Amino acid sequence: MNDSKPARRPKPLPEIGTTYAERGDLWRHHILGARPVHVWTVTSHIGGRVAFNGHTEPTFSAYWIGKHLMRCEPDGSPTDPTYVERERARLQDVERQHAALPPLDQVINELIAEKLRP
Repeated sequence: MNDSKPARRPKPLPEIGTTYAERGDLWRHHILGARPVHVWTVTSHIGGRVAFNGHTEPTFSAYWIGKHLMRCEPDGSPTDPTYVERERARLQDVERQHAALPPLDQVINELIAEKLRP
């Protein structure tokens, strides 16, 4: 019996002129106020792959783009109007959860005491 997975359906290539940025860069810039966003512009399609910013070598597949990049405006702002609000709320939630945890040295001391207990 053949246990191979079915072939992944190819994703459509993004339109030429579409702009993207790395997900992490967008997050750090718009949520934390860190460094500016580097914007990537689709300039051509070559052999089912995408070339950015005028490069003649196709560098990324549509699958890779969907996984690592996020659509953005040419100025680096997200195309999703709720993105910044949603991500800031998520960050605040994580910070609240972190604040509720006991200090790390307390946890380590309790674990050591538990291991040393006869």
